[in-house]
Amino acid sequence: MSKIRRFLTRRSGQSLVEFALLAPAFFFLLIGVLDFGRAGFYYVSIVDLAKQTARYSAAYNSGTGFTSANIDAYIKGQANATTINTPVLKTVGLCPRPVGPPGAPCQLPAVGQAYYWVVKCIIPTCNPETVTVTVVYAFRPTTPMISAITGTMYLWADSVMIKEYIG
Repeated sequence: MSKIRRFLTRRSGQSLVEFALLAPAFFFLLIGVLDFGRAGFYYVSIVDLAKQTARYSAAYNSGTGFTSANIDAYIKGQANATTINTPVLKTVGLCPRPVGPPGAPCQLPAVGQAYYWVVKCIIPTCNPETVTVTVVYAFRPTTPMISAITGTMYLWADSVMIKEYIG
């Protein structure tokens, strides 16, 4: 009778079975947190990129301002420093700047790419003169299961600065 009782109360494999059942959920959660941490990193990066580019675009050297080529070189240098692939300038006439989440096909970059718009407001249309920079970045999680759930996420940031005249 004691041998049967010992056999029924033995639990040597219980922890192994519990680990086998819970490990996939734990690792899925861990990888998901890492993926969404990457999304947060890219969001903070494009917010900073939009803000720094708007600041650069709003500064005028002796009243002439920076050219589009200067602004393009600046944003590409800043983007490469933050591990964002070289952003592509979109012209406002051909592809309108998104107001809120991007929705038009021309506003949606490929995964891992970024688009940006620079809109300078002139005095007759608005007061004071402003520069608006919008950056859109396409992010896709690397974990296949999370990627299947979320798909491509389009992160966007706007920054508006009032033009400044330097010396």
